[in-house]
Amino acid sequence: MPRKQKISYENMTDNKVSFEYYNNNIQSDNSKNLNSKYKIVRKIVEDKLTDKQREVFKWYFDHNLNITKIAHITGKNKSTISRVLKNARCNIQKYMEYSDFRN
Repeated sequence: MPRKQKISYENMTDNKVSFEYYNNNIQSDNSKNLNSKYKIVRKIVEDKLTDKQREVFKWYFDHNLNITKIAHITGKNKSTISRVLKNARCNIQKYMEYSDFRN
C-alpha cells in the first residue's frame, strides 16, 4: 500500500499552481454555491413557512436573538419558541431535499 504524502506548508508553496487553482476556481465555486443555497433558503422561508415559523426564524437568524429573548418578546413559552424553530428548520430541510430549485 503506498504511503500517503503529508501535506505541509512547504508542499503547498512548492506547488503554487495547484494552490492558486484552488483559490481561483474551487473556492469561488464554493462561494457561488453558498450564495445559491442562501437564496434558496430565503425563498423557502418566504414561500413555505407558516407566519409564526417565519417570524421566529427571522428573529433567531437575522436578528441574532436567542430563544429566551424571542419568548419574552412574543409572550410565549421558551419551549413553544424552540418547537416552532425546530419545525421551521425541518421544513426548510425537507424543501431543500425534495424540491427542484433549478428555476
